[in-house]
Amino acid sequence: MELFEGFEDHSRVWVYQADRELSAEDQQYINHELEQFVSGWNAHGKQLLADYRILSNRFVILTVDERQVGASGCSIDSSVHALKKIGTERRIDFFNRLKLIVEREGEQREIHYADKGEYAGWNMYDNTITNLGSLRSEWLKTI
Repeated sequence: MELFEGFEDHSRVWVYQADRELSAEDQQYINHELEQFVSGWNAHGKQLLADYRILSNRFVILTVDERQVGASGCSIDSSVHALKKIGTERRIDFFNRLKLIVEREGEQREIHYADKGEYAGWNMYDNTITNLGSLRSEWLKTI
């Protein structure tokens, strides 16, 4: 099954990494909040074609297909506000860019910094990607 089925590779994405593993209760709360958010997410009064996913119990991904309506600065700010609200309610930090999540054969580890040799052959989640095509094909990069 394709990630964000029906959305084109050029669709814009925002990757939010949680500072801890998301519990089932966290995910239920996030699903409820983001379902409401994306259903009303708009730019300059026009509905955005948007969706979200929770992946690997650590990441919240938002996507917008900008073919009809592009995300504006205000609409992007509103998504940041929504994630900050969720983080405050559930005590999750989605904005700490100093941590990395690495993975090998299904094993995930959170690291602050590491010697390259220590994690040679592991994959790192690249949370700087900005489009769905990159998320689908280049999100995990070998260290």
